[in-house]
Amino acid sequence: MLISLTQDLMHCTAFATADEYHLGSLSQDLASHGYVEVTSLPRDAANILVVGVENSAKEGDPGTIFFFREGAAVFWNVKDKTMKHVMQLLEKHEIQPYEIALVHWENEELNYTKIEGQSKLHRGEIWLNSELDLDDAILEKFAFSNALCLSVKLAIWEASLDKFVESIQSIPEALKAGKKVKLSHEEVMQKMGELFALRHHINLSSDFLITPDFYWDRENLEELYDKTCRFLSITRRVKVCRVGAKRNVLIFDLHSVLFRVSVLTIQDGIIDIRSTTEDTSFSEEQYLDNQTVMNEKLQHCMELTDLMRNHLTEKRALRLEWMIVILITIEVMFELGRVFFLIK
Repeated sequence: MLISLTQDLMHCTAFATADEYHLGSLSQDLASHGYVEVTSLPRDAANILVVGVENSAKEGDPGTIFFFREGAAVFWNVKDKTMKHVMQLLEKHEIQPYEIALVHWENEELNYTKIEGQSKLHRGEIWLNSELDLDDAILEKFAFSNALCLSVKLAIWEASLDKFVESIQSIPEALKAGKKVKLSHEEVMQKMGELFALRHHINLSSDFLITPDFYWDRENLEELYDKTCRFLSITRRVKVCRVGAKRNVLIFDLHSVLFRVSVLTIQDGIIDIRSTTEDTSFSEEQYLDNQTVMNEKLQHCMELTDLMRNHLTEKRALRLEWMIVILITIEVMFELGRVFFLIK
């Protein structure tokens, strides 16, 4: 299978702009501006809106936009002017929108082209089967878009976590130096609430940890989705919470000539080397057993906020103890004064 080197590549770009979209009102708004909704998706492809664009950026593939209820949009072969117009329309239908600068900074873009043969992700480039009919082509684009949606949403949350870490980075040094931590109990509880909300988004209310049910009986689409997720390192960026005393650790050796990755299991003080490899082609199951970056940062922040809360609780308990001591002292002084006046 050969691809002409002179063939123009088309672009697929993904943005996460808000926590959620109102797809119903968005659909009506887009229709009033001349965008045509694609209604050929299966019923189990829920929480998604697909629209066609009249004039695509390049010839060879119709312009298509995927809107996910989770607050992400993926543009296929869409002109920059059209993209900007759609992003402006989106603003009226967003729930908890993100900062514009962050949205454009944390986007994902992949090149794609049409080929003869099976669709695939090849060296960071999407190859789409040119022989597919429109409905099947939409489904394959949906699989790629689904993975891109997860990646940009995760990027936004990673940025939020980095911002949170920056806001508390002075606290460990202050504690180490024996200085006072200038945070009230309410502020500490607010910080903990921010972390729990972020952890809830990643571990419970998203598809980061499992393959969506939509792909269970569509193996070809599942393969496209999984390979794109692996290419975007989604599983490595998220930790699957595990229950039990066993802990699996992923070690990256960056000092050797070859990039080496080792998987260790630690239990009851015993370290077991499960595997070592000099490439990064781990399976999804191996990734699901590893402690990965995003939740490790969250766990560290949770431990720090727990430490701050305990510190404030101890201060409050100490203050109460001193109040009790003072009250007892005052009562003793009154009693001594009464006895003194009786004797006198």
